[in-house]
Amino acid sequence: TDPQREHWPVGWKPTAPPRQSAPKLYQFRTIEIDGYALSEAIAALEGHMGAPAIYDELILAREADDPLKKDVRLKRQKTFLRRALDSLLSQARLAGEVRVDETGQPFYWITKFGKDSPRARE
Repeated sequence: TDPQREHWPVGWKPTAPPRQSAPKLYQFRTIEIDGYALSEAIAALEGHMGAPAIYDELILAREADDPLKKDVRLKRQKTFLRRALDSLLSQARLAGEVRVDETGQPFYWITKFGKDSPRARE
């Protein structure tokens, strides 16, 4: 896929701060994860997020080793959900951000960290 070619974006940055767009991601919880694949950990947390996790399937399919199968750990701590997710994603060299769809509904976009990361283009 040509990155210069015009395409429909996967959501947009919310006009409100992420904390207002997806407030459940910023609620404090006691979280501990040990002995699970990243995809399992995200699935377990997704019910508490108040927004679905959406994967950048095109970018993740390019990886030789599936980053979603990587075992991840998070020692028991009280933290907000967004920080826990970011920590888990970083263990697999992935990145996430809050985006909104065309109706203004938030979702948590997960893609590869690096040149394809939305943060790298800003």
